[in-house]
Amino acid sequence: MEAKNLLKEYGLKPSKGLGQHFLIGQGVLKKIIQTAGLKTTDIVLEIGPGLGILTRELAKMVKKVIAVEKDQRLCRILERELKNFKNLKIIQDDILKSNIQYPISNIQSNSYRSAYPGLSGNRGDFFKMVKIYHKTTSD
Repeated sequence: MEAKNLLKEYGLKPSKGLGQHFLIGQGVLKKIIQTAGLKTTDIVLEIGPGLGILTRELAKMVKKVIAVEKDQRLCRILERELKNFKNLKIIQDDILKSNIQYPISNIQSNSYRSAYPGLSGNRGDFFKMVKIYHKTTSD
């Protein structure tokens, strides 16, 4: 499953309005996973899973992945492409307005702001947070 092929297959382009950037490089994928230091007992909240490139790898490694995606088009792709992962919960929602009620031990996040109002009640449950920023965002 490669991002370029999925975008072409589903006739999609990243939405600048939603700040979408899709993970393409396998080297970057490996570095993210290595940096996260995940265990098989972890529950991961992935914010903005996009096409599910990282999501697929996370689901192979951890107890549960909760993937929150704002874009309904991408949620449909995630549901089709990752339907065989029983430890994956896909939620179509805006994480900045969401009130997620899951116990969460690890978080992978893309270029959203630091404040997650909907997660404030669960903040004590976090074990680790890994934030990933697109280069143009972090410069």
